[in-house]
Amino acid sequence: MIEETGKVIRIAERDKDIAVILVNRKEACSGCSAKNFCHPFSEEENSLEITAINEVNAKVGDTVIVAIPEKQFLKASFIVYLIPVIALLAGSFVGEILFKNDIATFVTASLFFIVSFFIISKYSEKRNIDYLPSILEIQN
Repeated sequence: MIEETGKVIRIAERDKDIAVILVNRKEACSGCSAKNFCHPFSEEENSLEITAINEVNAKVGDTVIVAIPEKQFLKASFIVYLIPVIALLAGSFVGEILFKNDIATFVTASLFFIVSFFIISKYSEKRNIDYLPSILEIQN
C-alpha cells in the first residue's frame, strides 16, 4: 500500500465522498523521474493536489493519511502510459501494411495514438472511482 500524509483543502461539491488533498511533493514524488514535469501549474511549487475517496468524513483543514494499493497504482499507470504506446505501435504497423507509405503510416499511427486517449478518457469517466486513493484516517 502506498501511503502519504496530506491536508484536505476542499470537499467536492457534487460528491461529499470525494476530497482534494494537498500532499508534499518531496515525499510523494521523491522516487519519480517525472517529478519536475508532473502538475507544473499546481498552487504551490512543492505540493501536489490529489483526489481521494473520503471514507472517514474528513473536513477541510484536516491532516489525513491517503493510500492506494500498489496493484491499483500499477494498473492505472499501465492504462495511462502503455496503452497509448501500444496504440502508436499498432497504428504504425497497420499503416505500413495498408499504405506502404511513410507519411500515411505516420498519420495512421498518430490517429491510433490520439484515439487511445479518447478511449482512456471515456473508460476513466466510467471507472474513475476504482483508481482513486482512499483516506485511511484523520491525524490529530
